[in-house]
Amino acid sequence: MDKIDKDFESIMRLVGNPKVNKNKKISNALINYRLQALIIYRLIKGYYLEIDNNILLNYFNKYKKNIIKPTFNNGLRSIKLNLNRIKLLYVFSRLAS
Repeated sequence: MDKIDKDFESIMRLVGNPKVNKNKKISNALINYRLQALIIYRLIKGYYLEIDNNILLNYFNKYKKNIIKPTFNNGLRSIKLNLNRIKLLYVFSRLAS
């Protein structure tokens, strides 16, 4: 699960790079699609691998602001990501209760 933290840091470094930061399309894709996908898919995988619920909830809460915002900037992949976001929000609402 600590790979989520490493991926987050890597993407933030990329977005902080002046060449990447100049291009809003690339920056937007990194933040609003790639980062979200990495977090959502890793949390879902962690759930199915039966990682401790407290660990999963901690990561979910840590990156919640990156998870909850729907994305529509990557075509069919965005649809798949948004469906997985809904699944993740459902699973984690049950874990939190």
